This record gives sequence, structure tokens and C-alpha cells, in this order.
Amino acid sequence: MLTQGAGGNTSVKCDGELWVKASGAWMRDAEERSIFVPVRLDVLVEAVARADEPALDALMRASVTSDGLRPSIEAAMHAVMPQRAVVHAHAINSTICAVLADGEARFRGAVDEIGVSGCVIPYIKPGLSLALEIARLNAESGAADILLLQNHGVVVAAESMREAYDLLCAMERTLDFPVRMQFEQSSMNADDGPVAPGFERDGAHAAIARDVELCAALAAAPLTPDQVVFLGGAPCVVRPDETLEAAARRAFAESGVAPALFYLPGKGAFRRANLTAGEAAQCEALVEIARRLPRDCAVVGLETDAARALGAWEAEQFRRAADAARA
Repeated sequence: MLTQGAGGNTSVKCDGELWVKASGAWMRDAEERSIFVPVRLDVLVEAVARADEPALDALMRASVTSDGLRPSIEAAMHAVMPQRAVVHAHAINSTICAVLADGEARFRGAVDEIGVSGCVIPYIKPGLSLALEIARLNAESGAADILLLQNHGVVVAAESMREAYDLLCAMERTLDFPVRMQFEQSSMNADDGPVAPGFERDGAHAAIARDVELCAALAAAPLTPDQVVFLGGAPCVVRPDETLEAAARRAFAESGVAPALFYLPGKGAFRRANLTAGEAAQCEALVEIARRLPRDCAVVGLETDAARALGAWEAEQFRRAADAARA
């Protein structure tokens, strides 16, 4: 419920270095093996201050460890936050807040209740662009304790990791979108026919596809960057005269990423068989979001150009490759 698969990133500043989660690494592995990469903080901050993307890219390459760990694509964002500990999470309640049209009002009510400072940032491509916007806001009004990133997630910052974690949990408790629907992991109707090779039924997503409101909300546009990177975008709506194979080819041509989820509105859903661990985690996260979306709410998805930019970005292609290698 706090982060899924390789999503999100965490950092701590120590002795002139930013120790940040490696790109494509899973936080759940942190106690099993090294997943953090040190980056020279002064060089990183200077590159961001100059908006020098080539220098930033060179620093990221120079920071790759001997065993191939590469700094998170959000290292620049962590560097411009002055607090010692920073957590960017795709926590479910915060992410729901970040995709609702009235999310800003909900967020401001939550930070007021917790008693901390907060700021909402409209969607910006992760990486340098996001870091520059945060740095600008810091200069204008001071560094906030919590940032809500539209269509992305939440960032919390504090002087210790324990404080940052507690703040993240407080935000999740305060937002607390209740479960509105229990999705049973059941198959589609028996008369739906055989499953096409390479696909399998998805019971939880079938419940979404059968719900007119939820199906429309989730199929209109992807909600988050990780949904684009790992699932190929919004669930692919299969047309009445279209096979699953044809729908998959069409969606791939549009996004450049093989779609993972397929909705037959009013009937059920399929998923690509043999999903990677990262793809499966994102499928599950989307279910957790869907079953908590408030009724009659307005959902805001990523714009087409923003989604395409993510799919074509080398940094995100690296994360997809790391996910495939993990499997």
C-alpha cells in the first residue's frame, strides 16, 4: 500500500553524498542486499542549478556501481529537497488524491489536519524538469514537508528516515479513501469462450470492466508514469469486432509498450500471460486504486504526449529491462 515493485525512491544525505535507491530496485529487497547508490551531492545540486542535463547524465553514469546499480532517475529531485531524508512513494491513498480533479483541496485539508506544510505540483516529467520546479518553489516559499505530485504520487521529507516514514503513514491515514468494492478473484462468465493463447483471465480487473463508471475512469488514460512504463498505459479496451491479439497489436503501435491489461466493457478482463513481477505489482496497484475511487468522482489521467514521452525515455526503458531481468 506504500509502494509497489520498483516504484518510488528513497534517499538520505550523508557526508556530502546522496544515497539514493537504485533505478529498477525494489525497496522490499533493501534488507537482503545493497540497493542504494551514492552520488556526490554538491555536483548533483550544481548540475540542477544550471539546468545542465548533459552534466546530470554524466554524473549519473559516473555513479553507477561496480555491480551495475544506477541512481534513481529522481536523484535530482531528492538533491534539491534540503531535508536529510526524502521518500517518494506511490502510496495508494496519496496516489488516488493525485489523480482526482478535487485532489488539491483534499490534500490541503490533510496537511492542515496533520499540521505540516504541503504543496501540490501539476504533472511534470520525472527527472530534471521536476527537480527544477521543486527548486523554484523552494526558493519562492520554502521547502515543504509534503509534496503531492499530480498523477504521480507523494514526496515526504524530514531530518530522519523515521520521521519521513511516520509522515508518509500519517498522510495515508488522513486521506484514507475507504474501500468501496470488494473484488473477488473470480473468472469471467463460463460462456465467454476459450482464452486466446498468451492471455489469461483477470478476475479483479473483470470486476472493474463490468462497472461502467470504473471502466470509463481507468480506460480513458493512464493514471501514473509506472502504469505507462510497466503496463503500456491505460487498460486496452477491446473493440466488439476485435480479437485480443489484434487489440494488443493496436495498443503496442500506439504506445510502444506491450499492453498488459485488456478490458471488455461490461463483460470482463484479460491480462497478458506470464507477466513480470513488476507488471503484476502494477496490475495489483491499479486494483487497489480502483476499489477506493470515490463514487461520481472526476479522474484526471496523463495526457497522451506525456505518456508517449515516458514510454520513449531511455531511463524508463532501463527500468523495464531491469524488471525483465528480475523475472
